[in-house]
This record gives sequence, structure tokens and C-alpha cells, in this order.
Amino acid sequence: MKMFIYFVFFITIFLIIIIEINKRNHSKNLVENNKETTCKEVPEYSKNKKLNTYSYPCPENKRGVLNIEFFVTGTHYKAMRVDKERQTIIHQMKVHETVTIEKEPDNPYDSRAIVVLNDKGEDLGYIRKIDQFKLLPYLDANKFIIAARIDRFYTNEYGKNVIICVSIGEILK
Repeated sequence: MKMFIYFVFFITIFLIIIIEINKRNHSKNLVENNKETTCKEVPEYSKNKKLNTYSYPCPENKRGVLNIEFFVTGTHYKAMRVDKERQTIIHQMKVHETVTIEKEPDNPYDSRAIVVLNDKGEDLGYIRKIDQFKLLPYLDANKFIIAARIDRFYTNEYGKNVIICVSIGEILK
């Protein structure tokens, strides 16, 4: 009788493990099937311990230029500068399209906010608060050229989202 109880216990544990593995594979397949063709997969942060968990270098790092990728937040809210939904604006944009980043000291929620704008001046969202400290020194100093572009899109429960690549180069005199 004792052996039977042990046998049932181990079979139950084994089935629970199999069910959990199948759940993970199913949700992973859902994510992969919903990817857009223009998207690159966001790398796993744990692969490179030297990078922090909030941003990572753009893949085509050029000599003398600092390239950093940033997630744009607030993409599911209404745009502040125009009477449009940000999702509508984002759906009209393409990968590698140029965007502008600007400090927004008059922002009622965060005086250090950095807004991301398209070429028409429509706001797509903001650089996350945790990443602002990486850009503010370059935006405050007038000795850097800063260029930004859309690197890729990804979709989550809030809709289509944006990752931008910001390139920072020193102005040579």
C-alpha cells in the first residue's frame, strides 16, 4: 500500500511538471505567432550581465558614437501635443523612421521628462524615468549631436509599442 501511495505521488508531480512545461510553450508560441514581420526579437537581458536590465546597446555600434536603445512609455495614452491617439500615430510609422527626443520641463507629471516626437511633432510617448539619467547629461550639454530612430516595434496588452535607438556623438571642433 505504501508503494502505491508513493507511485501516485510521483505520477502526480510528474503530470504537474508536464502541464507547466506545456503552458509555457503555449504562451511562448502565442507571442512568436503575434510578432510583426518588421520586429526583431528583444534579447534576453540575462545573456549579457554587463548590461543593465533597462536598456542595451544598439546592434550596429559605430566607432566614436554611443548607441543606446530605449523603450518608449505611454504609447497607449492620448497624445499631448495633437488631438490624436498615440496608437494611431505609431501605426502609421515604420522601422528606421527618424524621431526627435526633447526635454519637456513643463510636463505636469515629471519636470525631467524626455518626449519622443515624430517628424510632424506628434508625441509618441516618453523615455522611461529610469532611463532619463542616461540621456539628460547629453541633452543638457551643447557639445553632442543626438539622433534617434525607431529600431523596432513590439506588441503587448496595451497595443503596439516602440523601441528607439538613440545615437550620441561628440561635436568635433
